[in-house]
Amino acid sequence: MESSKNDSKRQKYASVHHLLSTGYFTTITDLIEEYGKMALVADMPISHKALTRRLGNLEYFTMGELRRIAELIDADPVKISELAFGEMRQAARKKR
Repeated sequence: MESSKNDSKRQKYASVHHLLSTGYFTTITDLIEEYGKMALVADMPISHKALTRRLGNLEYFTMGELRRIAELIDADPVKISELAFGEMRQAARKKR
């Protein structure tokens, strides 16, 4: 049973990694929604409440948390940071 669970996780990671590498995601929020908030909470030392708060204001994400997301999906941490900063830039433009 545990092996099946790990295989399922690996498939999810690989799927999200593939979508990221093809340019499918334009925001960190899109990536996290595809990954699944509950799955991310289970795989990171973060509570659902804290993740929801960070998604409401991306500036609350730490660099370590963005790096951990990158590690989970075997992606370049710079790419994950670029998604987050790009989304913050879009939000700032909308506020003007």
